[in-house]
Amino acid sequence: MTKRDTGSAASWVRAALQVNPYCYQGAHTPSIAFTSEPDYNSALIAACLEERIEAIAITDHWAIDGSMELAHAAREAGIEVFPGFEATTSEGVHVLVIFPAGTSTSHITAMIGTCGGVPGKRGSGTVSFHDLFARAGDDALLIPAHANVGTGLFGRLTGQQLERAVTEPALLAVGVSPGLPSAPRQREIEKGSGPFARDHPLAFIHADDVCDPAVLARPGGSSWFKLSKIDLANLKMALRAPDTRVTVENPGDRSGARIREIRFEGGFLDEVVLPLSEELTTIIGGRGTGKSTIVESIRFALDVPPRGRLAKEEHARMIEHVLGAGAVVTVVVDVRSPAPNTYTVRRAADAQPEVTDAVGNIISIRPLDVINDVEIFGQHELAELAYDPVEVARMLSRFAGQREHDVELDDTHRLLVENRHELTRAEQALTRLDGQLQELPTLQAQKDRYDEAGTADRLKAVEELTADEQRFTDALKVVRDVRSAVQRLAAEKLSDRLALWVPPAPGRPALATHEATEGALTELGEALRSGVTALLQAADKAEQTITAQSALWKGATADAREENLAVLRALQDEGYEPSKYLEASRALTGLTQTSAMRAAALEKVRSLQADRVKLLGTLNGHRARLHTAFLAAVRQATAAAGGDVVVKPARNLERGPLLNVLRTHVGGRADQIRTAFEAETFSAADFVDTARTNPSALKTKYALTDAQTRKITDAGEEFLRELEEITLPDAVAVQLNVAPEAEQREYRALEDLSRGQKATALLLLLLSAAETPLIIDQPEDDLDNRFIYRGIVRRIRKLKNKRQLIMTTHNANIPVLGDAELLIALESGRSHGRPIADGVGSIDTESVQRIAEDILEGGHEAFLQRQHRYGY
Repeated sequence: MTKRDTGSAASWVRAALQVNPYCYQGAHTPSIAFTSEPDYNSALIAACLEERIEAIAITDHWAIDGSMELAHAAREAGIEVFPGFEATTSEGVHVLVIFPAGTSTSHITAMIGTCGGVPGKRGSGTVSFHDLFARAGDDALLIPAHANVGTGLFGRLTGQQLERAVTEPALLAVGVSPGLPSAPRQREIEKGSGPFARDHPLAFIHADDVCDPAVLARPGGSSWFKLSKIDLANLKMALRAPDTRVTVENPGDRSGARIREIRFEGGFLDEVVLPLSEELTTIIGGRGTGKSTIVESIRFALDVPPRGRLAKEEHARMIEHVLGAGAVVTVVVDVRSPAPNTYTVRRAADAQPEVTDAVGNIISIRPLDVINDVEIFGQHELAELAYDPVEVARMLSRFAGQREHDVELDDTHRLLVENRHELTRAEQALTRLDGQLQELPTLQAQKDRYDEAGTADRLKAVEELTADEQRFTDALKVVRDVRSAVQRLAAEKLSDRLALWVPPAPGRPALATHEATEGALTELGEALRSGVTALLQAADKAEQTITAQSALWKGATADAREENLAVLRALQDEGYEPSKYLEASRALTGLTQTSAMRAAALEKVRSLQADRVKLLGTLNGHRARLHTAFLAAVRQATAAAGGDVVVKPARNLERGPLLNVLRTHVGGRADQIRTAFEAETFSAADFVDTARTNPSALKTKYALTDAQTRKITDAGEEFLRELEEITLPDAVAVQLNVAPEAEQREYRALEDLSRGQKATALLLLLLSAAETPLIIDQPEDDLDNRFIYRGIVRRIRKLKNKRQLIMTTHNANIPVLGDAELLIALESGRSHGRPIADGVGSIDTESVQRIAEDILEGGHEAFLQRQHRYGY
């Protein structure tokens, strides 16, 4: 359980620091509940394993000898053991004195005497609280136990004695028991205010007496410490940073997804494998060692597009020149919800990402479906985006839990586009039918004159036979149209293309998959060839059949047709024009069918128009929903920024989508219309409504010329419909507090800030927002130095417990004061980058500290020189 790699990231360790052995005598003597020491030890170890306690300190009153069997059993179970004892000062204050693992019993026994006690004898010692710290030595860790009860530090000491004790520089932590009323001055001590002010805050932990295994499951029995290695030196390091490395509440398993590891094959970082912390990972190194390559490679593997124009260009250059042809990036992602799983995303240059699950099955999902909106910003990208209020608003959408694209809004937009195209086609069909039906009154009047003259009955048989003959002509036309379509398909030479498919070479990887693909294409080619041949043969047969049947019909109706010709000649002799009647009659018959088609077309148009009204209502509903969420995001962003940044809604003045529609539908000069579109108060919905209901008002309302008003009218519904579909995204106005920390706030708008201040404002917002992973390449390059500690580092310390942060940096403040769980130091040589030996681990690892000092501080001598110049 305690075998942790010294090069691993720091992570949470649960520890119980006041465990009592079987021989302990007190209010809850273990021998009362357990008949033997092995039984007690076994139950205690089982409880430790059940509660995932990885370290214990065994601290009997002024005694160590009776702890040996319990210590041995715990180590056998993989639990680290810190030996020690519980001292009682001359004032009666109980203090845990804890030593490094492996400290001999003889040394601890000697220290009992040094600290004023008698081994094995309970009661107060002869040494005061203050002197106890001087006598215990640097190796030991001293923690006043249950300080908030009567026998504790806050109960036994008062006045200056208490003030001196609390401000003792060697005092790192105080044990308090939960659920009890606060001691008289406990709140002041916890805040470090007044006479209890310290250079570094005290850690307040839970370390109640454990005389019964059941205590380990209770809140007071243990605490959590963030360690890279379970030893006393690392425990002390954690207690020096209580806000990020100590908690009395279970930090719990993280939700969401975290990037666990990145691997490289080929390219500048060939064969490099890098672990990543769930919390803060900082990547350091000189220029050209591969820091930016790591960030852009994660972006490449996860297929996260850069946001800024310059960022896109830089990313493309990196993929082409640094990652290089044939290189492969692999990113391992751990997901905790809705169910724990591990996914591997592998992407080769010039290929799409491939996602596999924990057992190696390839799954058809995008990397962002796995990790859900990771945020990645390349070098200077934040500063570039600071000039785009719409992009800033999109970033802030995380506060409202919104994704980059709203699925429901996108679906409605798609349906509206489909509706617009279908409605245009339906209206065009209706217009064609209306054009044809314009002849109907004239033809009907012409036919009515013949009917009134009594010729209709005499021509009825002629009319019927003529219609029957036309059926054969129409049937032949259909067959010839089919033949032409099949011949066009054959002319595409698709079967030839399929036949030219080159078979895979023997010995290729996964040859069976290529052979199956080739088989599918061969089968398709054969089906296409045989299908074309069969269709042409069927067309020939149909034409022959129809021609033959037409001849048979003519033979069968020869007599009737002769009689009809006699009728036509007689009518001609009487002064009528029977051919015009027959022509009008045939046309009317066709138009009667057209009239029925027109009714169906009109119904379709009306149905599509009704659908459009509903879709526009749905669209407006989505817009309102998203705008409400946007306003909530703005409020939350301002609140989360804690007064450093203020965010307000603003009008989106980017009119690109509207102007694109204008250019598509309105030809020639359209300066006045463009000016109207670019006005701050322009509303597309109002413009469309005016154009439809009162076109003449366009001229005065939008200051247009007559010619440009006509252009809008001529552009028609297609133009207006496309305009009403556009949803312009929300935008924000950002203000940064530029006043020194202790002075009254002074806010400046983003557009009035320097480049560094702009980037600072955005990073402050990012560090206050979502819980998805955040990856930034050298954020300090564009930041205002005054804000790096005051704003950025403080937020990093608070945020990293909720959000995975990966940052490359040259600034010591970020990994050191940000208390990085994992630091990766890079170097380069022979055109390749790699981690420095012993340069991957927590910032509290000695080898990592030395390397960080060399890279970030210029070496130990430079650090000391600066310390000397500053005078501290």
